[in-house]
Amino acid sequence: DEAATVSLYATWLWSKGRFNEALSSYEKAIEKDPENPETIFKYITLLTSIDSDKAVAFLKEISKKYPKMSGLISLQIADLYITHNDYDGAIEYLKQAQQKTPFMPEPYLALAKIYESKGQTDEALAQYLKLEDAGLADADTLTKIGAYYVLKREKPLSIEYFLKAKKLDNSNPSA
Repeated sequence: DEAATVSLYATWLWSKGRFNEALSSYEKAIEKDPENPETIFKYITLLTSIDSDKAVAFLKEISKKYPKMSGLISLQIADLYITHNDYDGAIEYLKQAQQKTPFMPEPYLALAKIYESKGQTDEALAQYLKLEDAGLADADTLTKIGAYYVLKREKPLSIEYFLKAKKLDNSNPSA
């Protein structure tokens, strides 16, 4: 299979540090077999380390082609934005990932961390509460919710969440 051979050659080029040649070879392999997930994965992995703008554009195209994967792709795009400290861009794609993959905790946690870093505590708390509503909260998350309620001077709610955390995982030191 010619596409597999070209992809294998691209991997060899990559291993030799010939990154631009490897990218070019992966692009040729994808042209020959656009449905090969292994080649696409290798290409995007290499591309993100070389040209993040081109990686985002490629991921957006892949997202259109594979709508069932669009939530995971949005999460990957958000990760690229976070890597480059573009938190506003990351927020947009994390919200998309939440809508498309509400069963995954990563978008909620990443949004909460971004909001925390920006001092937007109400928004961070909202993300942790969404995580709980989705049934994805662990003891650490419940403890964070409790801590936010302490900061908001809402003692009954803080106690409620600390007790939930303890009930969920009594051995967890944060609970």
